[in-house]
Amino acid sequence: MRFTRKHEAIRALVLFTYGMWYGTLINLQFIIADHVLCYPVAGYVVGEPVRQRRSEFLVALAWLAGSGVIFAAVLHSAPLLVFVVGMFDRLIRRTAYIALVDDVVGMLSRPDVRTVRGRAALMLVQAFAITSLVWGLLGMLTRWAEARAGKAI
Repeated sequence: MRFTRKHEAIRALVLFTYGMWYGTLINLQFIIADHVLCYPVAGYVVGEPVRQRRSEFLVALAWLAGSGVIFAAVLHSAPLLVFVVGMFDRLIRRTAYIALVDDVVGMLSRPDVRTVRGRAALMLVQAFAITSLVWGLLGMLTRWAEARAGKAI
């Protein structure tokens, strides 16, 4: 079973960390909308199969690439169409992030250390996780310091 499917609070926390890592200010409306709308997108569009895939992130990444192409194609179209495609792109990004977290947690909790390829993949995932955490925390501290400096003026 995937990490974010074990409990609703885990999925909500993962979506909350997406906003914290990527600069979205804390907005309860967006957090609730992301949490509620990511289920249909992940379930019906990207497809959360009954049988677990090796990597759901790769499937979500393919959908993300397609969504980017569609978003670029309708960039100068009607405002309503741009809004709908933009919302879909936002949800695909959240779904891809959830799939990435699932894959990273799955790799770290059940490492394949019997082969050289498995050990190398584990080291790369560990390096990615450590780098992401440091980058995210530094970004969060920078945004916090900028917000405090803005309030002081």
